[in-house]
Amino acid sequence: MVAALSEGYLRASKPFMAWSMAYVDVPDVGRLLEPGSVVRYTNWLDFWTTTRVNRWGFPDREPLPRSRAEQSCHIAVIGDSFVAALEVPIAVKMHVQLEQIAASELPHLDVTTSAFGTGNTGQAAQLPYYGNYAARLKPKLVVLVFDANDFDDNANGRPWHTGVERNAGEPSAGERKGHPSQEKSPQRGTLAKEGALRLRPPSLDTAPAPPEPATYLGPWLKIKLGRSMDPRRPRRPRRAERRTSNLPLESTRFALRQFSLAVTHDDAALVILSNYRIWGPWADALASVADRIPIISQDDYLTAHGLSFQDVRWDHDGHWNPAGHRLAAQAVLEWLRANEAVCLANAAR
Repeated sequence: MVAALSEGYLRASKPFMAWSMAYVDVPDVGRLLEPGSVVRYTNWLDFWTTTRVNRWGFPDREPLPRSRAEQSCHIAVIGDSFVAALEVPIAVKMHVQLEQIAASELPHLDVTTSAFGTGNTGQAAQLPYYGNYAARLKPKLVVLVFDANDFDDNANGRPWHTGVERNAGEPSAGERKGHPSQEKSPQRGTLAKEGALRLRPPSLDTAPAPPEPATYLGPWLKIKLGRSMDPRRPRRPRRAERRTSNLPLESTRFALRQFSLAVTHDDAALVILSNYRIWGPWADALASVADRIPIISQDDYLTAHGLSFQDVRWDHDGHWNPAGHRLAAQAVLEWLRANEAVCLANAAR
């Protein structure tokens, strides 16, 4: 009886209790949300959002006209679920708040932004987002939002996204010299190889959509009582000092190098925004593979301003809440203020 009453209450009091999202598989890119579709998303406790997908398949505003993007200091933000940010309305997302804050505090830079994010992806899977979409807008700056699970996503990503795998067979002449093969270039949405690793193309076999829950009470209780309530940050990786030789780090180093090559080829700047989950040995691991890519640490930013990770995440979900998106935007703005040259360089290109 109690369960039946609780079920009825949830059905009557909540906007919706089941996710609704449609996907399409795009050659050379992987799985994206269906352009023009509407996503309904909830964790059954903290948020219920409805988001329209733009014509490129990302939960963001429609892309700017290329002429407008080229005339501005356009910033392309690329990442996983922290960038897709289905937990908040589009107007609250980090890149939108960055644009708004910059308009107030750095109006002479004329900052515009766009976002390209899909959950459960690492930088290897996100390379085609730059080559096939973001590069069209001629960004002056590309911001990669990095999460702790990106290491494993790069090495063991879903088959419907681009991933990294061991190279099979004899390396090419270019690889023997230690340089990326120029036969295929990631900035145009195709695949690259380097040394012992190469990019694995996405599979276009569509996985079945998750079933709608039979009851609303079940998911609610699972989240309410489950481990997702745990406010702690990710556990420290075991034997962190040995992580520099494993496939997750090798794959991440490889993917970041491909990003750097592609963005540099287009005369743009590249920076990594590590979210609050990157701290301690995770920060050390990222620094070991980022090479010369600058890193903006949200964890450092929070510490400097007397805040903690609990200020930026939902009570029952580890993604950014609205304050987390704003604080991430402010961390990027602080870096941009000190590096205005990235907006002013190549202004005529």
